Amino acid sequence: AVDGYAAATGSVKLAGTFAATKVLAAPTGVTAKQDSAGRVKVTWQPVAEAGSYDVTITSGSSVMASGRVTSTKATTVGTFPNISPMNANVRANTADYEPGLWSGEKPVIK
Repeated sequence: AVDGYAAATGSVKLAGTFAATKVLAAPTGVTAKQDSAGRVKVTWQPVAEAGSYDVTITSGSSVMASGRVTSTKATTVGTFPNISPMNANVRANTADYEPGLWSGEKPVIK
């Protein structure tokens, strides 16, 4: 069946070249620290073939900050009050901006 709607049947023919895309590994060694002024600095180990990294800082289900960087560190420009807990998450992107795997939430240490 093509779509199963009203017992329709048929076939789909695809043409072209299909290639699997490489999924980049999750960054490792992620650390996140909040300084006395309330800024959060996140660092991690580089991922092979990464062109950039997406970084998020969350508290519960709220995204407190997010951005894209080309280095293996990011620091918030603004400050955060003493919110607990906050977590950081990082993923690598290829040069064509195909996203890799997330690192998994890491706690922000105060």
